[in-house]
Amino acid sequence: TGAKTKQALVCGNMSDSPFTVINKAPEARVTISGNVSERFVPDKGELVNYTLDFTGDVETQYINGFQTAEKRFGGMRWSGENAKVDLPVLPDTEYTLYAYVYVPKWAISETSGIYSGETLIIPVNQEGNKTLSGKVKTGKNQKTLRLDIKVKGWKPMDNMEGSTDYRTLGIGLMQLRLESKKGAGTFNFNTRKTN
Repeated sequence: TGAKTKQALVCGNMSDSPFTVINKAPEARVTISGNVSERFVPDKGELVNYTLDFTGDVETQYINGFQTAEKRFGGMRWSGENAKVDLPVLPDTEYTLYAYVYVPKWAISETSGIYSGETLIIPVNQEGNKTLSGKVKTGKNQKTLRLDIKVKGWKPMDNMEGSTDYRTLGIGLMQLRLESKKGAGTFNFNTRKTN
């Protein structure tokens, strides 16, 4: 948006060549949401322990197969039945993966879980708001960890009385946290600060 802009609404940019919106109209009424954010490349120190919140635009560069962010539970995204998250990692490192999730009963099957390839890291077998955890070891030259969220797809309109929501959903994901060193600070990808 330019300096002479009086009012603008820029949202839902999902073009093949995504653009980043920079607001240069401080006096205007501008709403910017749902657009692809500028790609963030963390340094090695920020990959020791970190969190990624599923609250808006920051996580879009890491995810595939998710719905747009919603405000419930302080911010979350619904996965599809086979959603993917590609997280930057340190090579040759053992991480504990924590997933803060909302699991509807309709998403649970015998094989529901968070996988890396065919390896089950975290089973998803209990409904409700949960913090689930599991261990994962990265390979010698590995720089990215792909998480596959494999759950049973369900439609609210087929399972919840009065719902007209026809989307095929999986589980709600609020936050992922990777920890490789207890006691070290935790970097937050969303705020870009270490706690």
